[in-house]
Amino acid sequence: MLEMKLRYTIRITGDVQSAGYRAAVQRTARRMKITGCVENLEDSEVKVVAEGEKAALEEFRKAIRIRTEHISVEGMRTRKGKATGEFKGFRVKVTDIASEMFQGYATAEKYFSSLGGDVRTLGGDVRAVGQKVDTLTEHTDAHFASLEEKYHMISEILRSMNESSQIMQREFIRTREELSRVVDSLVTLIREGRGGNEARDVA
Repeated sequence: MLEMKLRYTIRITGDVQSAGYRAAVQRTARRMKITGCVENLEDSEVKVVAEGEKAALEEFRKAIRIRTEHISVEGMRTRKGKATGEFKGFRVKVTDIASEMFQGYATAEKYFSSLGGDVRTLGGDVRAVGQKVDTLTEHTDAHFASLEEKYHMISEILRSMNESSQIMQREFIRTREELSRVVDSLVTLIREGRGGNEARDVA
């Protein structure tokens, strides 16, 4: 017999806003095949609506009692009821864009500060990286310009060698033709000389 699915509506208190808690709850729910949603409330609490089998929901409730450097769940109040089946997955319910941007910035500042930095210095770091990239681009352009100049010189040398080769080839052909004519002339002279000697012998 299949266990009946339930709905847990959980209100969480503590340092759970602007800390990445909603995303952590969503990842946990999806990993555990729990459906529902999570949202921030105006009183700094977080509300989770979760549907699934009782055993899975109990494990899920334990798993989202997170205590890390940035997230600290202090209290949980749970109301149990029957599942409605209205959820196809587990999603984060967002508010207006301005609030979500502020939450994102505050979360980033908290995590970045724990690394010994300040979000305000991040812009300077990014600009420094940009300057290094610009410098690298300039060096690269200069390097390619130098290569282009060297390639042009090599190209001119090769072109000159090709022209010299063509001239030498033409000279070789002309010399061969001249040698051929000289050889033909010598053969003719030899034949004519032999013919004259034969005529004198007959006489």
